[in-house]
Amino acid sequence: MINAIKKMLVISYHYPPDTSVGRLRALHFAAQMKRLGIQPFVVTVKAGYYANALNAHEADSHQEVFRTFMFGSPLNVYKRIKTLLRKNSYAERSANSSACDDRIGRKGIKQTILSLFFLPDEKIGWLLPAVVKGLHLIRRHGIDAIITTSPPHSTHLIGLILKKIAGVRWIADFRDPWLIGDRLDSYGPCSSEYSEAIQRKMGTSVLHGCDVLVANNPRLCAEFLNHFAFLDSRKCMTLLSGFNESVISQYERVAPEERFTVAYAGNFFFKRNPIPLFQAISGLKSDGTFHGKNAQFRFIGDCGSYNNVNLAEEAKKLGIADLVEFCGRLSQKETLTLLARSHVCVILAPDQPLQIPTKTYELIGLKRRILALTGAGATADLLKNYQYAVSAPHDDVDAIKNALRELYQNSMAGTESITDDDVRRYSVEYLYENFFAELFEKGEGDVR
Repeated sequence: MINAIKKMLVISYHYPPDTSVGRLRALHFAAQMKRLGIQPFVVTVKAGYYANALNAHEADSHQEVFRTFMFGSPLNVYKRIKTLLRKNSYAERSANSSACDDRIGRKGIKQTILSLFFLPDEKIGWLLPAVVKGLHLIRRHGIDAIITTSPPHSTHLIGLILKKIAGVRWIADFRDPWLIGDRLDSYGPCSSEYSEAIQRKMGTSVLHGCDVLVANNPRLCAEFLNHFAFLDSRKCMTLLSGFNESVISQYERVAPEERFTVAYAGNFFFKRNPIPLFQAISGLKSDGTFHGKNAQFRFIGDCGSYNNVNLAEEAKKLGIADLVEFCGRLSQKETLTLLARSHVCVILAPDQPLQIPTKTYELIGLKRRILALTGAGATADLLKNYQYAVSAPHDDVDAIKNALRELYQNSMAGTESITDDDVRRYSVEYLYENFFAELFEKGEGDVR
């Protein structure tokens, strides 16, 4: 029974007031444990280590949160020494640049040494303080089990050490791939034969040592099983990220705009190329489907450029400047309000076959129709079961045009309404309750 576990330790680098999306997983673990009668203890870093720290209100003041310092990573130590030894401006630029660029990371001994600074990532300086704090909490409070969630993947090394020292049951939760095929997913900008071998040894030790491996989507879970023959499928579980009902419910009464409105929230980093979408919008304007009075497209976040292309200028060239609005970075409340006022929301997830953007779940919770610009993979798999989503390859202009036209016609017809039953199974409350029930259903609370 789930009540056999009384106290659990959550170890996560990201936690409120951090604004990183990674904070949500640990926050949801802690909140749902408490809701289910399990006392959560959270170990994380001091807020000063976060690049952005704005969401302090998310953290439950009644949860036990223990923040530690972290040692400087070997990379940061290297940069400081370089700066001290070379006072000229060239040295300062070098110290602040990638450690393995052409100036200081040439092939050979130097690159090999530098590659070892990132094992398994640049947050490794948190390992010892977190182990000390975790061990103290386990012994003082009689904690029954621990959950480590990554990235950064060095978090799992903390769990591995605590498992060996304290003998507690350990759940290793993966939000991103690690060691899948040729992908090491290290945070370091360089690697070597030696660093890759060491990191693989670290990773396989984690996979061997954990009592339960949790992946945040079924395809990632299957990939772990496919790539590591020693993994027992009985110890592998899936827990979707989900949306928070208590947050999303605040926007239930927000009505869509009168004009057909499409919104995208996020950025255009990596391979998230919006230009085919712009070209599709242009084509639909040319054939008379869209014009300035019946449609608008909003881009929320760091959406001003892609690959050094100014997107406002690109919109002018394509003749759609009257349809496109760049909103810039907004607060979470402002962003969710604009998404709720939209008829269709866009997910742009190319070349991410093993990951699902967290925003996908929020859009489902808001009961919005979704245009998913993605290929085969975890996101497409998820949305196959959500009947209000239409998918198209992110680089196929004609397919995007057809998808937009279909969504426009369905939205304006108003013949279908999305119900609570359509989205309930994607809520954090539903997902985590079922997860913990499955986790502890055998052996009177023993982790499988």
